[in-house]
Amino acid sequence: MEEGQRDILECARYLASRGWAEAGAGNISIRTKQIGIHNTNAIPINYPAKPSLAIYATRSGSNFRLMAEDDVSSVVVGEDGQSIAHDFKHGKPTSELSTHLLLQSHFADKNSLAIIHAHLTNLVAATHVFRSEQELNEAVFCHTEMPLLVPGGIGLVPVITPGSVEIAQATLEKIKQGKTCVAWACHGIVAIAENLLGATNIIEAVEKACEIALKVKSAGGKTIFVGQS
Repeated sequence: MEEGQRDILECARYLASRGWAEAGAGNISIRTKQIGIHNTNAIPINYPAKPSLAIYATRSGSNFRLMAEDDVSSVVVGEDGQSIAHDFKHGKPTSELSTHLLLQSHFADKNSLAIIHAHLTNLVAATHVFRSEQELNEAVFCHTEMPLLVPGGIGLVPVITPGSVEIAQATLEKIKQGKTCVAWACHGIVAIAENLLGATNIIEAVEKACEIALKVKSAGGKTIFVGQS
């Protein structure tokens, strides 16, 4: 197993230990160098992706709590940019692959990029309470770590079918606005960083800030806005 695959394995188990990846929820990808694929059967995709882009990604339906070596494998975009091939022995790449490939392709000029999608309990609850992007950010920028770790604020997309190209495109639009994390209303979060540690740091800060905001609101108070760049 390559180092990048081990990093995903460890990250997945950590997310599960925090309750952010129940059952088969959650998905992760990181950039890797161009590698050979044993399974050369091309699978068409209906969204633009960077030709020859190579990533490691988690398997669709994989249980992060029980994550095993064969739950992380390589995915490579074809030279035409309209197909992929993967090396999963059993199953296929994450159902949110369109989100991973659109974002990874957008940052193809960077040497590395890590993407985590997880179901953060307090973040999901917060999207039920604070229903606009402005309202959400005004509430959760109550924690001093937020301007440091999430300076561009949290992007918010409405309820869209999970695994769809539409949710992937909506997420990409928020990322293009300078966001490093995007909340999927009533669903979860997507966080990006140079590496998995950075993406995990963002997730932890957002989840704690959402917890604080919800506790303050439930106590009848109002959060103090600590600033946003």
